[in-house]
Amino acid sequence: MSEPWIKWAWAQGAIPTRAKLTLIVLAHEADATGGCLLTLDQIAAITGIGGRSVRGKIKALEARGLIRCQLMRGMQASSRFQLVPGSNQTREGGKAVGHA
Repeated sequence: MSEPWIKWAWAQGAIPTRAKLTLIVLAHEADATGGCLLTLDQIAAITGIGGRSVRGKIKALEARGLIRCQLMRGMQASSRFQLVPGSNQTREGGKAVGHA
């Protein structure tokens, strides 16, 4: 778990609730570099969001530039997710949030 990434996820503006929940799950599982491996089934189980909907939320987050992902085929195949701080990143006290 990476607290700076969780703070970063919470600080990301007006994002629809289920998409933000998905982002927070990814942030919770992120390593120091913002990367994590999860299956879509795992994300669905943690969030309570259906599998097809999870895939849509991942695509929406990617379209906003908040994550990059390599989705593997199948709900039970681990996919690689990378949180992407940048133009959407919130800053606290002049320091970038989310960097370890």
